[in-house]
Amino acid sequence: MNERRFSEYAERILVILFFVVLLLLLLCAVNDPDVFWHLKTGEWIWQHKTLPDKDPFSFTVDAHLYEDSRRPYAILKGYWLSQLAIYGLYNISGLYGIVLFRCLIYTGLIFLLYFWMRREGVNHIIALFFLIPPLLIVYDYGGERPNTLSYLIALIFFYILNEYVAAGKRGGLFLPVLMFLWPLLHGGFLVGEVIIGLYLIVKIYRLFKREISFKTDGYKIATLIISAAVPFVHENARNAPLLLLEAFGSSYAQAIAESTSPLVHFKMGDYSSFALIVLLICFIVVVIRKFSLEHFFSAIFTLAISLTAVRYTPFFVLLITPLVAPFWNERPTFNIYKKENKIFRYSMYAMVFLSIFIMGQSGFRHTIFLKGPISELYPDAAVSFIEAAKPRGNVFNYYGWGGYLIYRLYPEKKVFIDGRGLSFPVFDKYAAVIDGSLKISQDGTPMWRSVLDGYKIEMVLVPVYDKTDGRLIMLNKRLIDDPEWSLVFMGDKDNALFFLRNNIQNAEIIKRYSIRKELIYEKALNDMETEHKMGGNWRNDLQLGLVSTYLSRYDKATIYFEKAIEKNSKLKLTALYRGLMRIKGGKNPAFSSEEVNEINGY
Repeated sequence: MNERRFSEYAERILVILFFVVLLLLLLCAVNDPDVFWHLKTGEWIWQHKTLPDKDPFSFTVDAHLYEDSRRPYAILKGYWLSQLAIYGLYNISGLYGIVLFRCLIYTGLIFLLYFWMRREGVNHIIALFFLIPPLLIVYDYGGERPNTLSYLIALIFFYILNEYVAAGKRGGLFLPVLMFLWPLLHGGFLVGEVIIGLYLIVKIYRLFKREISFKTDGYKIATLIISAAVPFVHENARNAPLLLLEAFGSSYAQAIAESTSPLVHFKMGDYSSFALIVLLICFIVVVIRKFSLEHFFSAIFTLAISLTAVRYTPFFVLLITPLVAPFWNERPTFNIYKKENKIFRYSMYAMVFLSIFIMGQSGFRHTIFLKGPISELYPDAAVSFIEAAKPRGNVFNYYGWGGYLIYRLYPEKKVFIDGRGLSFPVFDKYAAVIDGSLKISQDGTPMWRSVLDGYKIEMVLVPVYDKTDGRLIMLNKRLIDDPEWSLVFMGDKDNALFFLRNNIQNAEIIKRYSIRKELIYEKALNDMETEHKMGGNWRNDLQLGLVSTYLSRYDKATIYFEKAIEKNSKLKLTALYRGLMRIKGGKNPAFSSEEVNEINGY
């Protein structure tokens, strides 16, 4: 077998392996917290044969909000086509249908990228190399929600624009059809609107420069104008721009991880999205001079919004990958069949194979065949306890679990809050409670207690600590210190705590299941130490130190505080260092509430 034939076989094998591993990666447990409320909304729409005017799932949205804010309307009615698709697959095969939804979307997306690059003449192995960044970043931020479907629609949209408008090929009629459907699936159509606008500007500029004429490009300009206009026949599309402005700068937007910049994630120790953007920028710098004006402005726009929020990063990666790859493929140094590039060729084979192997290992460890169809992040055992014990009253729940509670407990119980974030004022109240705010409210009680009393909350379901930032839930400390509340469930694997208010209607449940509340600190310390036994960051050490002080284990607290200060010397300027000095000096070792707030907010 000659060397060229060997290379062809090797590349075909790597392509097959890549897509097999892709499927293995996609066969993981349902992990997205928002897919559950999308699923239940799809079920509600199917059962009622209409779109909801009011929120059926929570008890905290005030009636006046529907008149004062566009957000409820947009959230309740803005994804209905995606939600029906998700529910339809779920109705056929349960949670495995959600996994199937993910598999269909991601496989279609990655295959279209591969097809696009191959059609542009990109070699198999170079195409696989360029597929790795979009696979990783879309997999990281996609989940199983309508936004995943929006990424696929966006890629189809980019492909049609490139084929029809830029390359002058057929298929332009698909563009307005796509733009008509996109707003019914997800608000990401606004990205398409801006890019259409950029293409129109370039076309008009070329008309004035007389590089094109109405005779040759008038039909394309008309198609672009129609495509930009058709989404706005839908009311939710007309509300979408105003909805973005309404959410901009709110405490809700600032608290949602996907709404924050990759630069913020970088500062917190998450380098993945920022590293991928930097990698692709490096590629662009080399080939940018070969970009058309349409491609140049589209790349700049999607890059700019990607730097404002990680939720937009996939749009940039999906747009730029098939534009950059062909230019790199043409470079002499990337010609893997040239004799002088033999070492480079086998290096590329090794790099792609190693990536496939690493992804395959990860996919196998997390496959649904080993882990089941639903993630361990959700309070399965706690909800089963609620279903069996049947406590009465309203529930205050952890934000990230709201969708799951809707999925498991609706219609018997409604939630305090969930991933829809329908009401910004409710989110602010949620933050005051979950953070155990001691700010005095108008009724003279601490804010956390005032909110629970105001909404007649009789049950609280929260984690021991927040796994997204490693912080102990301060509400737990307030409930531990408050004799009015009893702990009746403490999960073994699901990190869940369930409290009941001491009242007559739940007295029998409390009598039967009551647990000593101080055990929460023991569980928090053990679980956090186990999770960070391979070494955590300074924030993890700080939290472990605080929990140790609650258990009066000041020697252990000293060790963790010193580790935190060693990793971040700026902590010497905070209440943490002052508290550490008190502990070492044998003085009052307790941290005041103000000091804890300062430390947690650092």
